[in-house]
Amino acid sequence: MTGLNALPPDYIIDEASSLDIRDVYFDTHNNLLLQNRSSLRCRKKGDQLKVTFKTAPSVEGARLTRDETEQEVSKAEFDALLEAGQPPVFCAENVMDKIGLDPQKAVLEVINHRQVKTISGKHRAIVAEMSLDDVVFARGDREARYLGIEVELKGDGTARDLETIADALLRLFPDLRPDTEAKFEKGLRLLS
Repeated sequence: MTGLNALPPDYIIDEASSLDIRDVYFDTHNNLLLQNRSSLRCRKKGDQLKVTFKTAPSVEGARLTRDETEQEVSKAEFDALLEAGQPPVFCAENVMDKIGLDPQKAVLEVINHRQVKTISGKHRAIVAEMSLDDVVFARGDREARYLGIEVELKGDGTARDLETIADALLRLFPDLRPDTEAKFEKGLRLLS
């Protein structure tokens, strides 16, 4: 993440930490979640097992906003989703509203080697988290690779912070392009 420390002086950037994330995305046999720009994801990050349901995003410029329902789950709940497509109780209502009673199936695996830096305001707490993602999308016997920088607001972060950080990144790396496509959509598009 060399060069990423050159953000405006009003921000303090912590040292990067690395982590490996494995995500498996699910959809119905007729792709209703994808059609609704929603997603159901199983995530393994270290010892943490989480299931996340994300609604369709709203996009304003380079900023993507969406509702997410995320919960840590037991190994049994995690395995039930991986093996049988059975979502845990907390997201069943949201999922059922979108897809009816169709069974779920794994449609995309995402392996992400992520380097994360926390960004704080000079006189404020944490405002954002910046990630450099080295992603491999896998579906059946096909794979595609993607490199990206993601900035997510945290804590005291505002839309203005996000704009300032994004503008600085674009000045540092003129070949960067703002992207509002979710990983689920991007992976399926790259592998289609």
